[in-house]
Amino acid sequence: MRKDYGKTSVRLRLDEAFSWVNVDAGGVERRLFTAVVHRWKATYNFTNRAFFRGIVQYIRQDRNPDLYVQQGLPKEDAALSSSLLLAYKLNWQSVVFLGYGDNQALNDQYELARHDRQLFLKISYAFQR
Repeated sequence: MRKDYGKTSVRLRLDEAFSWVNVDAGGVERRLFTAVVHRWKATYNFTNRAFFRGIVQYIRQDRNPDLYVQQGLPKEDAALSSSLLLAYKLNWQSVVFLGYGDNQALNDQYELARHDRQLFLKISYAFQR
């Protein structure tokens, strides 16, 4: 969905994916795993030189550990990541980015716990001869 307000604009996007694998286990078809991905992205353009973007992504896998050769795999696994980005174009070849990222993963108690986070500042400049 996109909504324009003069030079400003708002764009929202939702992507989802679902996949699974079934295997033959002794003549009976059984589910090996199921994976689901949800991704939400929102972008707000202040002007043609500045924008703000936020992304949230959730990934979940449910497994049947009895069907795997490798022992000790968890029955379920999940991760939640989010990022924020602010960008400003100084001129046609220079952009300043300020961003934040946060990642969470499923712990032994099956709760999402912070895994890591990042904060960065980047200045991009195109050199010419």
